[in-house]
Amino acid sequence: MAKNTKKATNAGVNAITGFALQRNTALYLILDKYDSKYKDANYFVCIEHHEDCLICFLDKSNSIKTIEAYQSKKKSTDSWTLNNDFIKIIEKILCTGKDLICDTSYPKSEDYIHFLFFVTNQTVNLKKSSDSISIKEDNVCVKYNDLPSSIKDCIKQGIKNEDLHDELEKTSILWIDLSRIATNQEDQLVGKIERIFGDKIESARAALKLILELFRNIESTYNDNNVASLLDETKRVTSNEINQAFNIITTQSKCFTFWREQKSQICKSLEIPVKDRSLFQFHFESAFDYFKLESNAEYIQIKNFVIENFNSIDDAYDEVEMVVRLIDLFAKSRMTNLDNLQLKAVFFAAYFEANEIHQN
Repeated sequence: MAKNTKKATNAGVNAITGFALQRNTALYLILDKYDSKYKDANYFVCIEHHEDCLICFLDKSNSIKTIEAYQSKKKSTDSWTLNNDFIKIIEKILCTGKDLICDTSYPKSEDYIHFLFFVTNQTVNLKKSSDSISIKEDNVCVKYNDLPSSIKDCIKQGIKNEDLHDELEKTSILWIDLSRIATNQEDQLVGKIERIFGDKIESARAALKLILELFRNIESTYNDNNVASLLDETKRVTSNEINQAFNIITTQSKCFTFWREQKSQICKSLEIPVKDRSLFQFHFESAFDYFKLESNAEYIQIKNFVIENFNSIDDAYDEVEMVVRLIDLFAKSRMTNLDNLQLKAVFFAAYFEANEIHQN
């Protein structure tokens, strides 16, 4: 029998020192293959949970079909070698594989499978006898089964618990081109967002900021009883949340572009004096942030009203007329504490939110 490998997660505040690396690694992995692998997938991400990072893919019935577990470690020296430190990390990853099998807190599909990765931004140089292999920029991912036999044997012999050996065939070593400096890592993530979305977003850095906010809620959270569980929603960020964040940014970009191009006509149609233009812009820009806060009932009410009544007005000739008609419809049945300028600004932002939803 394998010994109980279940472990406490998060050593508390001390564990948070590596959180930025784990979070940025997860985002790097997602953004690196966003269009081909993640854009249309149903998944959730766990940080500091069983392992540094889990990406759990769900099937149509919301059961877990595949889990990819990534162990990322900081290292002060230039490269990893075939020594005890390296083997201990591999052993920890194998324990994660066993823990995932034993974790019955979340339903798994009949064809469930998991893959285990040691992921690093530093070169891995493995040598044994006359055999050697390097995992780096020109050879970024190597499965355990594809390592030279002498290196495989050395790793296997170093794992004293033989019950873990069957997890080796699910294990890979992955090199990623991620800076060792946190601020530079964020610059790299911004660059990836720019390549994915191009001019569809106003600011790739604002998009990254919004994504990072999703992870802040789990940064200092402990698991119940300090034991890892896939059922623990406090440790998760879902694909829906990530995609919604990108949708918010693209919607904002469309709104800002329309405002820049049609500013005079918008102000004329909405009866906004020239002296109030900057304040109107401030209010509609702020509205996108308020839409994300469930505690802001007034803004949420307006956004939901616009979404629900979007198709009830079918004879508006342009976007601004649509906003005017929606405001008039709202005024007939609802009360608001917003002043007239704020109300127009919030409806202007809500129109673009609703339009994005109805187009999709």
